[in-house]
Amino acid sequence: MFNFQGDLMPSIKSIQESFHLLYESFGEPSFVKSHEFEWWGEKNLLPNIRFFLLGYFGSDLEPEIKTELLSSKTGTGYIDFVVGKTAIEFAVRLPDETRSKLTSYTNRDERTKLIRRKTWHPWLESGVHVLFDFSKDPLTLEQLDEYRELPNFGAGNFNKDGFSVLYFYKMENGEINCIRKNISFSS
Repeated sequence: MFNFQGDLMPSIKSIQESFHLLYESFGEPSFVKSHEFEWWGEKNLLPNIRFFLLGYFGSDLEPEIKTELLSSKTGTGYIDFVVGKTAIEFAVRLPDETRSKLTSYTNRDERTKLIRRKTWHPWLESGVHVLFDFSKDPLTLEQLDEYRELPNFGAGNFNKDGFSVLYFYKMENGEINCIRKNISFSS
């Protein structure tokens, strides 16, 4: 299924570095030329990200892994990407969209898949929610802290695994910044 290269597993730091390079490239006129990637939404970017990650991580990449999603009618959903032993969910906010596009509430299904990733895939040691913000009005630290709130799983005692949020945005001076939040839950 996966071809892990020895004991060298991609780390969250290497995943952060890869997405930093990708985010930075979307702002390079020589890279985007006539494609205007910065105006593409998540659905249009995902296939491109898939190929980018394949080039970056090679055979350690698996796209669209079926997993538990309690809030769907079928009880299943898909994790966007798995790199090594890390599940990755991706969300994007276009320049003309409101902050709510990247808030924890809007992304509750993605958070649920990351929190419950080990239910079907016990080998997924880490989870990462990558947020690309192309607006000029970044999220506040308080809005990012809301990712620590648990989504509603319904009745029952559920295992809850932590994950990391990688929030990429452009600062006023034009530099790219990434805020990393490690989200954990007490049992």
